[in-house]
Amino acid sequence: MNNTVVTRPLHSKPLKHKVAQFVWVVPTAILAYKFLTFPAPSIFHSQFSAAFHQSFEGGFLIPEFRDWHDFWTMVGSNHDMMRGKAQLDFTAPFYAGIGYSVAAWVGRRTNLNQKDSEKVKNWEDSRFESRR
Repeated sequence: MNNTVVTRPLHSKPLKHKVAQFVWVVPTAILAYKFLTFPAPSIFHSQFSAAFHQSFEGGFLIPEFRDWHDFWTMVGSNHDMMRGKAQLDFTAPFYAGIGYSVAAWVGRRTNLNQKDSEKVKNWEDSRFESRR
């Protein structure tokens, strides 16, 4: 894998700000609110397991559709489609915020620009030293 693809995002300017490490807070707060206020489907199911299923579990049963009319007919009647939409709206930003914050944390604590520059300089010196 190309090293630039991995390291380039870690030393970009936006990730150097301290506040970038806390991008996860807002999506986490929203997901926590949705998780805590999710109603239990019945008195026999715990609210926690129902909220966890709604927010994190997979196993979607979504039938195929032939046209947009079939699609929109299924949206209202298929609970898994609504659950998938909820995960897209609330869980996906949570994951993205965590990933961005981890990258910001790593970027602030490592000096990848200097390390990359030193590696390139050493490579150039070894490569072009014989031509001098």
